[in-house]
Amino acid sequence: MSQEATWIAVSTIIEPAIIYPLLNTSFSSQNIQPIDSVLSQLKRTALGFNRNFPRAVIHGPKIIGVAGIPSLTQKNTKDRVTYFLYNLRKCSTIRDNLEASIIYTQIEVGSFDHFLTLPFATYGHLATEVSCVQFWGDTEPEGLVLHPAHSVSWTPTPITPTDRSIMDIAVSVYNKKGSAMIN
Repeated sequence: MSQEATWIAVSTIIEPAIIYPLLNTSFSSQNIQPIDSVLSQLKRTALGFNRNFPRAVIHGPKIIGVAGIPSLTQKNTKDRVTYFLYNLRKCSTIRDNLEASIIYTQIEVGSFDHFLTLPFATYGHLATEVSCVQFWGDTEPEGLVLHPAHSVSWTPTPITPTDRSIMDIAVSVYNKKGSAMIN
């Protein structure tokens, strides 16, 4: 096959066939890495580069002068964000389940700030691993932070302006095991 035909096959047949089922799995970005590595190798071959050509040049942002071809992990994260927001905006039982899961996670994390705006590495261990927690853990390393509307999402409110939540203090003083026990 020609180089152009190989690129078309990889980008329109192989990659969509891999991405479509990933949206409905609970694979994290780390689980997707081996698949992403193989697909990235196929893309390098289709573009005519050798196997040692740096991935950063292919997947980096166009603004710094590189190709800007999104990786599988980036595309999967984008699709998950789109799917998550779509289901939150649509009136359905999926929305009701997501909202209940979000409220439950907010209670588990125990902060006055919405959990999606908190650092996952610091607070993620306090929550049960459900879809919204996995979403939180997958989007944060990509630099995505969702700021929910105050009228839509529930967060506990402090009684006085100087109040701090117990968990905000616990995660700053104790390690993960200690803060989980306090929680």
